[in-house]
Amino acid sequence: MLKGPAIIIIVLTLFVSGLDASWSKTDNEPLNISAKVWEDPHSINNFSLPTSIQNYNKHKISYKIPYNKFLIGNIALKAYSQDNPQLTVSHPLIKLAGSYYHNYTEVNGLIAYEFYISDNNIMSRLDYHTRTWQKMDSEYLTYHFPSDSPIPQTAMEILDKRIESFFSYFPQDNYELDSLRINKLDYFYCPDLETIELLTSYKTRGIFLLNQDYIVSTYPAHFHEVTHFLINYYLKNNQLYTHTFLQEGLAVAIGGRGGQSRDALMETGKFLLDTGMVNYSDFYDVEKFRTEHPSISYPVAGLLTRVMLDHYSPEEYLALYKKYSNSSGNFSEITELEWLTKDIIDEYVENNSFRSIFFHVDETDFEPIYTSEKLQVSVSNERLQLKSKSSVDFDFQNNAFIESENSRYSLTCSSEEIKLVDNLLDEIIAIWSLNFTLSDEAIPFENGYYTFYINQTVLSLNIFK
Repeated sequence: MLKGPAIIIIVLTLFVSGLDASWSKTDNEPLNISAKVWEDPHSINNFSLPTSIQNYNKHKISYKIPYNKFLIGNIALKAYSQDNPQLTVSHPLIKLAGSYYHNYTEVNGLIAYEFYISDNNIMSRLDYHTRTWQKMDSEYLTYHFPSDSPIPQTAMEILDKRIESFFSYFPQDNYELDSLRINKLDYFYCPDLETIELLTSYKTRGIFLLNQDYIVSTYPAHFHEVTHFLINYYLKNNQLYTHTFLQEGLAVAIGGRGGQSRDALMETGKFLLDTGMVNYSDFYDVEKFRTEHPSISYPVAGLLTRVMLDHYSPEEYLALYKKYSNSSGNFSEITELEWLTKDIIDEYVENNSFRSIFFHVDETDFEPIYTSEKLQVSVSNERLQLKSKSSVDFDFQNNAFIESENSRYSLTCSSEEIKLVDNLLDEIIAIWSLNFTLSDEAIPFENGYYTFYINQTVLSLNIFK
């Protein structure tokens, strides 16, 4: 008969053996975490990697929602399945290379609660697919990018300056910038549309992911999406949704839109109002805003927001922004903007012109600084006079213009349009089109050259005679 210590040793041995068997089974057959989180959303806290928790909490942005921030964008699928109980709910768990598993919930072809699992810890779709990407820090951002698609250093510097400009609209102490300098905003730079769809599952050029405070974009300095982050970062404790007119209007007014500078969009918004193509007050109704094409609604909302930022104090504007924010996504029509008349908009534009291409200027004393077969450049204190043939690519380096292929700037000219593109940012920075103006101005064409003037600031230049 076994007595005392011997029995204890055997029991302990069996217990430890059971633990070994349990962990071995877990390694071979990981938990179906999507199924568990589907039943109990709060259980996600048991499976999150410490680094994941740190990432989505590091900016201290919270939302008034009854579930973990990491699950933003997922909850609606469960409500859909509850409203349609005849549909089958499945939780596939698929083995991947190495120690990873792909786990998600699917209802009638719709997917949510998507995780990548390793050792029963979860990663997001984006974290999984970028786990081998390179990283580089700027002053306020950590850029993530594939090793064969490095982020341009100049683009990083430009976006840092744009981030600083945001806080000129909503001044406080430098706490926000100091914190952002330490914790950094994660920015995932995608070289093409296929990559961004792989990371986000969306067909898009750029997106701000609320659940992890990530910017994901095919643009190297996507200030529109960064502005979405910055307003939430500034407010800290947010509702999940904001009236689309206010949300997108602010992002356009400060950050432009992917592929178009703020000033170019302001010109478009003014044209749309002047032609009467839109009744801008319709956009105070969220459904009317959402049903209009963004190429129309966004520039108009951006221009109106510029006027609002000029009219309101920061506190007054933020009060309006927060009043039309909630966690349901249902909004009443904005009723506080009766003062925003067309006359006030016109007066604002007249006093704050966003136009950057001119055909007639007051300056007459221009000094030639560059001449070639395709391009001639002269300079005054504020503007450049450009004479260009149909198209030319150029850089500005060491205080001089240089023509070459794959240059930073591309200028195209015709009898109908002049367009200047910053290829580094993939952004239209100045445009004049006969199709988007009520002016009777014609683009001057002299001796085989289209002749016009642009502000030096368009090229971030400061050339003085």
